[in-house]
Amino acid sequence: MAAYRQTVLTAMEEVENGITGFASLERAEIQATPACAVRNGLFDIASDRYKGGVDTYLDVITSEQTLLTNQRQAVQIQGQQFANAFIWSRRLAEAGPMPHRKNRCATNF
Repeated sequence: MAAYRQTVLTAMEEVENGITGFASLERAEIQATPACAVRNGLFDIASDRYKGGVDTYLDVITSEQTLLTNQRQAVQIQGQQFANAFIWSRRLAEAGPMPHRKNRCATNF
């Protein structure tokens, strides 16, 4: 009985950790998406200012580097979300189907 209880507690802990992981990745994605949009706009402004002769090309490169860093972080977050989803779907598949229980309230037509 103690081994069963420990197994159940471990499973509940893994589920809780998984839910927490999904939630923190979701928060990170929510923060990363607008940051990419802002950096994209700043890159466009830097490019336009360079074309207009106001800024140097170094300003364009710096802006682009920041944009690419934000985009890389967003892609890494998405990759981790996909990896977590795969791990959890695999765990569910390994657990096998739930035992079938008869519906005692079913009526025959």
